[in-house]
Amino acid sequence: MKVLFLLILSFPGWSKVIDHSVTLKRIEIYSMKEACQLLGHTDLLLVDKKDRSHLDCMGKYEKVTSFCEKKFPKDPTLTRGYIDGTSNQVICERGKNVVLKVACDKRDLPYCKKPKEGCEKLGKIFAIRLEVFRSTLTKFSKGRALNCFYSVKEDENETMQNLKLEINK
Repeated sequence: MKVLFLLILSFPGWSKVIDHSVTLKRIEIYSMKEACQLLGHTDLLLVDKKDRSHLDCMGKYEKVTSFCEKKFPKDPTLTRGYIDGTSNQVICERGKNVVLKVACDKRDLPYCKKPKEGCEKLGKIFAIRLEVFRSTLTKFSKGRALNCFYSVKEDENETMQNLKLEINK
């Protein structure tokens, strides 16, 4: 009976991100009040978090990613914005590449049916300004997983120059 109870309790835990890693990761930390102010709110007596991705600026909800996009308007390495669960600080994360692995469970199965499209949708959360480089489905201990690889968008001319440099070495 105890085993069945543990299985039932652990099942919802399978529906989550298995791995999320960022290459050359840089984070910038801000207060929630500072984020609300940059988003145009004034007279902020009460600032709180609605959830990990939304600010409550005196009753008006704002996306944390909107703040990060405004803070780093031209930075192609912006990956995501979120509110830290422990410190309640706003985090803007940047990096060159993102690797994301999501379990293909009941909740996330729609992403796994068409891997490329699923990765593009998940990229709007985990890799805002990066593009999908590769998407694959793999097996792991608890079933299947969607693997998404994101990379900074490069200028086509710059990519060709880098390839020529590598060939000439």
